[in-house]
Amino acid sequence: MPKSYAFWYPRFARQLLTTTLEIIFCKSIMEYPKVTHLYKYREYNTNSLSILINKKIWLATPDSFNDPFDCNIKFKSEINSEAFRKYLKQTDRATGDLNRDYKTFLEKLEEFRNKDIKKFGVFSMSQINDNILMWSHYANQHEGFCIEFVRSSNNLLGDIEVTRPVDYHFNYPEVDPLDSDGNIDHSIFRKMLFIKAKDWSYENEWRLTYDEGNTEEQLPANISSIIFGLRMPEEHKNDIRKILADQPNIRFQQATEEEYQFRLKISDL
Repeated sequence: MPKSYAFWYPRFARQLLTTTLEIIFCKSIMEYPKVTHLYKYREYNTNSLSILINKKIWLATPDSFNDPFDCNIKFKSEINSEAFRKYLKQTDRATGDLNRDYKTFLEKLEEFRNKDIKKFGVFSMSQINDNILMWSHYANQHEGFCIEFVRSSNNLLGDIEVTRPVDYHFNYPEVDPLDSDGNIDHSIFRKMLFIKAKDWSYENEWRLTYDEGNTEEQLPANISSIIFGLRMPEEHKNDIRKILADQPNIRFQQATEEEYQFRLKISDL
C-alpha cells in the first residue's frame, strides 16, 4: 500500500464497514414486528383465482374505492406567512395580497390533489383473518376465501415506505402543505392514501401502495396459507387445492363457528 494511503485508508475502511452494517441492520428492522402476516379477503371468482394462478395482484385507484370519503385531508387555512412568502419568492407568483395569494394557492393545490390521487395504485389487506363482517362483505357471505401473506423485512409488506396500516379519523386530518423552506410537501399525497373514516376501523386495514394504479403487479410476498370460508362449497375448495398442488409450503385452513360465540375459529386442515 502506498505511504500516502497508510493514514486514511484504515479509517475509510472502518467507516465504510460501519455504514454498510448500519444499512443492513436498519433494513433488518421492521416496524410493527408483531404483524407477521396480512390477509386478503376474496370471493370465489375468476379474478380471485388469477391471483393464485398468475401470482399477480390488481392495483385499484382511490377513485374506485367504495368509500367517497377515503383518502381525504384538509389543508390548513391559516397562513404560515414565513413559509408562504418563501414559496411566493421561489415561484414568483406574488400579487401583493398575501391572503388572496394563499387562497388561490390552496385552490390550485386542491385541484392538483384531486387529479394526482387518481394515479396511485393500492392493494388493500387486513391485519386480521377472523372478522365476521369482512368475511361477509369481501368474501361473498363467507363463501369465499382469505389469502394469508407473509410480512417480513425482506419483502414489500415489511417496507413501511409503501405498506402501512390505515389511519382512522373522525375528521379530515389538517396538514400544512408547505415545509419550513416554502416547498410543497409532496409526501402528503402518498400519506393521503392511508387516511380513512373512523367507522371503518374494524377492518384493521393495511395498504400496499404503488405510483401507478389500474394495473397488475407481481405478488408482494409469499402466500403462506389459504383460509376457506365457513360456507365455501367443497368443489371450490378442491379447485384451489388443485391450483396450488405444486406449492406444498402453502397451508390450507378452515373457518368454523366458535361454539356459543359470535366468533370464527381458524383451524389447520
